[in-house]
Amino acid sequence: MNDFKLGQIVRSKSGRDKGCWLLVIEIIDDKHVLVVDGKVRTLEKPKKKNIRHLAKTKQIDGALIEKMLNGQYITDLDIRNTIAIKMNLMLKEKNGKEH
Repeated sequence: MNDFKLGQIVRSKSGRDKGCWLLVIEIIDDKHVLVVDGKVRTLEKPKKKNIRHLAKTKQIDGALIEKMLNGQYITDLDIRNTIAIKMNLMLKEKNGKEH
């Protein structure tokens, strides 16, 4: 079952993009999603990924997806900024638990 969500930050576990942080922009079916990183994988050419090759995080950007669903224009810079902000939040959460 595909329990990935739009706007969710994920990490690639295999392929040429292994280790890269990506944002889910579309759920194709139970086994595949479209992801972007705003650099190599832009909004114009998203990557179709098998969900078995992705590691989920708890980070979801609802505001960005809401903009997309409402037909507002989103840039690759928006994607890069979202990934950077959410990664910083994950690092802060991780560091907070260790202390």
